[in-house]
Amino acid sequence: MTARELQAQKTYENIILTAEQLTENNSFENISVDLICAKAGISKGGFYHHFPSKDQLISLLIGRQMGNLIEERIEPFFNKKNAFALLQIYIDTMVSYMENSPQNVLARCWVALSEHPEMTNAAFAQNFFHIIHKIVVQGKSE
Repeated sequence: MTARELQAQKTYENIILTAEQLTENNSFENISVDLICAKAGISKGGFYHHFPSKDQLISLLIGRQMGNLIEERIEPFFNKKNAFALLQIYIDTMVSYMENSPQNVLARCWVALSEHPEMTNAAFAQNFFHIIHKIVVQGKSE
């Protein structure tokens, strides 16, 4: 990677980290691009170079959170539980996380997605469909 590419990657990750930190105490509606830029120490142009909109950034955050949640709390049970138990673990994990996450971040993400389905990005869909597909495949083999 060139120095410029490394700086671009650093800026991209800084935007994501800043947005994640801001969601701990603020609703998505109260987090503006201006606030993200100010906290991240970047220009609006820098933000829009990496994300076409705040909604796309939020969608990415949702995808990452789901991916981490699946990896940490659901994946370890594959091939140890039957498909029905895995589906129950998935549902229980999501509900528990929504109820107990700081400021109900994941719950707010789901609400935002239900109100704005265009925010659903590939990472979010991939995580959701990946886990459901794995459960179905395991169920078929039982």
